[in-house]
Amino acid sequence: MKVANCFFALPLPEEEITRFVELVGALKEMHLPVRFQKTETAHLTLLYLGTVHEDKLSRAVEHIREIASQTRPFAVTVTGCGHFGSARYPRVVWLGAAATDALTGLQNTIREQVANYAEKKDDRPFHAHLTIARISSAKGYSAAQPDVEARCSRYTFRFQADRIRLYTADQRTGERQIPSGDFLFSQ
Repeated sequence: MKVANCFFALPLPEEEITRFVELVGALKEMHLPVRFQKTETAHLTLLYLGTVHEDKLSRAVEHIREIASQTRPFAVTVTGCGHFGSARYPRVVWLGAAATDALTGLQNTIREQVANYAEKKDDRPFHAHLTIARISSAKGYSAAQPDVEARCSRYTFRFQADRIRLYTADQRTGERQIPSGDFLFSQ
């Protein structure tokens, strides 16, 4: 059996979700042509696997469990705003995360040990971020982009990463980003 839309990420802790909810609320007031990230599952993606067979996912999880057990909690600083895609056709609005040695080291280790279980290979450089929204109209968004970036710049914060979380989707209901397992860092 296949499991859909699997990925491993650092979940945003409960105390910081409040800030994320605030930001999304402020942006919703702008009536942007976007589909907002579910605030309760805000996260920083480390590796996207895609739709994979259960046996591959089980092997990937074993690697993640081992990696997490050898990782110490570390601080993540969320700052800055930007978008993926071109200036003419932006696709995703995000809050950036500082690329510390701990964060990039963790992502590199995961990529080295787990990426071969992914549906397809992704050689793009790692860009640490929290997705805010997916843009449905580039033209409509571009006009508001300076105001979006100004509002997002007020949301700088730090959180303590203490786990890797597996997210999956339910193919029957279409629900995505379902927390499906936590792998705690060593204390």
